[in-house]
Amino acid sequence: MAVFPRVVHPLSILLLAGVVACRGGAREGGGRSTSDGGGADSAQAARTLSAADQEALYHLGEGSELIIPLNVARALRSVATGKPFFEDPERFGLVTDPRSPERLPIGVTGDYTLDTRFTGTRMLGFNCSACHVNQITYQGKAVRLDGAPARFFADSLQHELLADLKHTATNWDAFWRFLKDLRAIERGGVPRAGESGLAQAEELFARLDDRDTTEAERAFVAGLRRALAEDSLRNPAVNLWDVPWDSASAAHRALRERYRDQGAHDAAARMLQRLLPEHRRELMGAAAANDASTVPQAQSIHDWIVVLRLLRDRIASLPHQQPAILTVGGPGRVDAFGVARNKIYPRNTVPTNAPVSYPFLWGFGHTAWLHYDANTNSVMERNLGQALGVGAVWDPRTFQSTLNPRNLHRLEMITRTLTAPAWPAAFPPIDEAKAGEGRAIFVQQCAGCHQPESSADVCYRLSDVGTDSLRPINFALAEGRGNFTDSVAPVLHQLKVQAYKLFKIPADSQMILNGGLPDSQVVWRTTRMWGVRPLDGVWATAPYLHNGSVPTLYELLLPPGRRSRRFSLGQSEYDPVHVGYSTAARGIWTFDASLPGNDNGGHTYGTQLSEPERMALLEYLKTLGGGGTPSAPQSSAGVRCPSRWQPRAR
Repeated sequence: MAVFPRVVHPLSILLLAGVVACRGGAREGGGRSTSDGGGADSAQAARTLSAADQEALYHLGEGSELIIPLNVARALRSVATGKPFFEDPERFGLVTDPRSPERLPIGVTGDYTLDTRFTGTRMLGFNCSACHVNQITYQGKAVRLDGAPARFFADSLQHELLADLKHTATNWDAFWRFLKDLRAIERGGVPRAGESGLAQAEELFARLDDRDTTEAERAFVAGLRRALAEDSLRNPAVNLWDVPWDSASAAHRALRERYRDQGAHDAAARMLQRLLPEHRRELMGAAAANDASTVPQAQSIHDWIVVLRLLRDRIASLPHQQPAILTVGGPGRVDAFGVARNKIYPRNTVPTNAPVSYPFLWGFGHTAWLHYDANTNSVMERNLGQALGVGAVWDPRTFQSTLNPRNLHRLEMITRTLTAPAWPAAFPPIDEAKAGEGRAIFVQQCAGCHQPESSADVCYRLSDVGTDSLRPINFALAEGRGNFTDSVAPVLHQLKVQAYKLFKIPADSQMILNGGLPDSQVVWRTTRMWGVRPLDGVWATAPYLHNGSVPTLYELLLPPGRRSRRFSLGQSEYDPVHVGYSTAARGIWTFDASLPGNDNGGHTYGTQLSEPERMALLEYLKTLGGGGTPSAPQSSAGVRCPSRWQPRAR
């Protein structure tokens, strides 16, 4: 386990100097939460978890981070709301976790980074529950659904985060408020023992709160703003993606010096010497007249310099984590492979125009092939790739990364215990007689493809299903002279090897983390087809189809021409009659089926039913949860998945 020393200065956790950590592992804790979800009625999937497992599911770090210190994000104020950044997280589709000591939403993490450039810093990150824990509402009652597709709007969060960073770094009032909030967060509201000159430094903060009182204070603030602006010109922002992890490299040493205590402290001392000498005695006392480098105010200004440099570096780096988006995913969707692929191969990008819905997690332990197109059998490498797409930081020169295979495996084991949620008691009760009628329709219309379990490696032709096919088509685009899978598989393998090496995982434990699959049997393939899964808990997985293009099961059973082409997303209100999200409620984003990757046609199975038959089938689909899936015929329109697809040149 890593050991992180107590830091003395309130803002020094943001710095690099003097912080040492063991390389044997990472912290495995997170915020607290309980199975009642802070007031929400939990469905069956949530009740299968212990309090410790649910806490880990909600906040255990997996290595996905945005190279932004957690406390910096906590101290930011939203330009859009005027509130702290993490207040009202529902605007990003995240679920509030009132049991978290740091008030972090579900899925937000704050582990100490494995990035050697920022050792000892807790970074803002995300884990799988940001995308796979949902909370729905019905007439004022909330239901927590662990393992269900979430409404997380990642693009919106990153866009607002970047806007808030820019505003804070360029607006003096916002920067000053941020400094005070950050200092309070770092100190936890309690003065730290041995903090030299704390009272005098706090006095300077208090004086500058009311900086219009005297001419001296107004002049000091004006001079300070000029000095900070000059420092920005003398020390241009650094794109952190260009800095190698190798501590012996010149760029790495320069970055450490940029945040090092002494370098910034000297700059602060010089700043004080230049800032209106005639006012120093009035503002800071007699000591400042003799040696500005020794007074507490020098330490405060040193902090401000470092924090401003940190903000500017994050502003320069954050856009590079998100390639240009051609079709915005919106709440609950992301073009995961497009984003991850462009991050790995930034000089050979592909269109990010194939967003897909976050899948449900229950039951996937019985699925041999993963993803919508059944493209891999490696759970660990799939999870590493997912963490990479969410924001894990890595050095392509050495394959060192922030990926945490121990925590990824723990999260994997936790989610394997989830069962499909039963229809909530907060909803209108199921009409058992009508559901009985619907069961026969289900067996006839649906069960042949959506079998409860199958060992057969079955896929379905794109032309047979008829849904939007950009996701498997884009995945089949060539990379270099071959398949994307041929080039990405070695990258994921090397990332796994380095992560196992960093965590000193022995060979026998590696087999456990690999799910018992030796490296020689790991397969990444391009099928250019669809895989399929059972419909357990289907009522809790709206919106429907792989790209989330149909808001309710009722509409999915209508002919494609009668399905909504535009509808609101991001709201939590559930429609128990039509089984899905309420199309009458106003969300945070509008889905548009006319955009690339968003077509809502195809999957015409069951669309010729009469209205009574359709409603009976819907009533039966509500029962699929907690073991309610019937036995199914073992015949379908599926074919054996191809082991390889020859890519077309771009």
